[in-house]
Amino acid sequence: WGDTTGTWTALELWLMRLGIRVGHSRPYHPQTQGKLERFHRSLKAEVLQGKWFTDSGELQRAFDHWRAVYNLERPHEALNMAVPA
Repeated sequence: WGDTTGTWTALELWLMRLGIRVGHSRPYHPQTQGKLERFHRSLKAEVLQGKWFTDSGELQRAFDHWRAVYNLERPHEALNMAVPA
């Protein structure tokens, strides 16, 4: 949880209060970013690219729908094409 300095930013504290785990990769070690970068690439390609959202609620609904498909329906190569949940 959190960084190695033992101090928390306001964002980290807010996320933790919501029950969201905060994690940091190793500094200056891009190899540890691979999973996160791949996730963001999928998110951009499947939710954001070429779309125009009229308000933040519409965008949130698109994220929520995609997250459900990603976590509950979509096969993942790293899991031998199994569904994560």
